[in-house]
Amino acid sequence: MYSIELMKKRHSVRQYLNEPIDNDKKEVLNKIIEDINLKQNTHIQIVYDEPTAFNSFMAHYGKFENVTNYIALVGKDEEKLGYYGEEIVLKAQEIGLNTCFVALSYNKNKAKSKISILQNEKLFCVIAIGKGKNHGMPHHSKKREDVLQLVGEKPSWLDDAITACLLAPTALNQQKFIISCNNGDVDVKIKGVGPYTTLDLGIVKFHLDCIKKANNQ
Repeated sequence: MYSIELMKKRHSVRQYLNEPIDNDKKEVLNKIIEDINLKQNTHIQIVYDEPTAFNSFMAHYGKFENVTNYIALVGKDEEKLGYYGEEIVLKAQEIGLNTCFVALSYNKNKAKSKISILQNEKLFCVIAIGKGKNHGMPHHSKKREDVLQLVGEKPSWLDDAITACLLAPTALNQQKFIISCNNGDVDVKIKGVGPYTTLDLGIVKFHLDCIKKANNQ
């Protein structure tokens, strides 16, 4: 699992250097995606050195630059894809790459032509990945008390859990989730309505689970 320190270093990056991903880093990415697909029955795919999906009006409007590598979150379970997509994102950060979840600002038809989508599967979003021109900026977060529902006992690691959840990327930075702590039992669920809240829930749950496992929960 991954630390809060690593989560703090990861920010969404939209501008990339026009450089290929090193082969050793490709091996790491290929391996983690292969393992996740095998164990979780997902169909996540990575596309290297392919510029057409981000050569569109929407991509330029979204200020994406030199995106030639992307991870396609393909499968049946949106929340699961958010969860394991974030695992890949943090692994990428760990090996010195930058990333950005992208829901709309790319050419979906071009991306679909480069990947495989089986019956009953869907391409939920892609993740831009590569060597960033910069390391991005921290996103604005809600107040801690606005995302916590506390009843009874407060475990010693709850503050770390809240921090981790607020560091998770969400669509439009909407952070439509609530962390419930019921006598030490901590979970996270969707609160409110917004785009991609189910995918976001998976991302936030991965951050929460990192803290739980670090504290043997």
